[in-house]
Amino acid sequence: AEATSSSEFVRYVMESIPPMDLEVITEYPGAPLLGTRPKSIWASYAYDATIAYGLAACNASTTMANSNDAPNNGFPPGSALYDAFLHATFQGASGTVVIDPATGTRDYRSAIFTIDNVLANSPEESGRVTFRIEPSMVYTNSVWEKREDGRDFVYSDGTTQQPSSVPPMEDHNYNL
Repeated sequence: AEATSSSEFVRYVMESIPPMDLEVITEYPGAPLLGTRPKSIWASYAYDATIAYGLAACNASTTMANSNDAPNNGFPPGSALYDAFLHATFQGASGTVVIDPATGTRDYRSAIFTIDNVLANSPEESGRVTFRIEPSMVYTNSVWEKREDGRDFVYSDGTTQQPSSVPPMEDHNYNL
């Protein structure tokens, strides 16, 4: 209660929230639930975080109600809530949500990642260059796949051929 009444804390939280005016078209399993054009790329993750907390609260309450350790106030202690959260696995708006018990964060293999090309358009007569975003790859269910609307990824050398992971070594030993 103290933190929410602090104007400094409220300002800090408000500045930390991602901008909500991002118009992004994304592919994610929760599209029918949240729509195909979320105002923010974070919308499905925020939804899933809220649901994860709610499910953990329900599971912790049920576990405590079935044990002799239930507190008198009817609410599970924080340790029981956290333990229930660590074991949360459910189908969310951003795909299957799995929590890594070692870190307490979402397991990266259950998240969705996209790779898009940011490519330069031809220069205008004024010399101004604009850019376009072209979809390429999406990571879902622990697999990288070409997006349905995607094109081959264009690397910095202008080709679609993946470069070797380590560039060839150049000999700069000019000691004679």
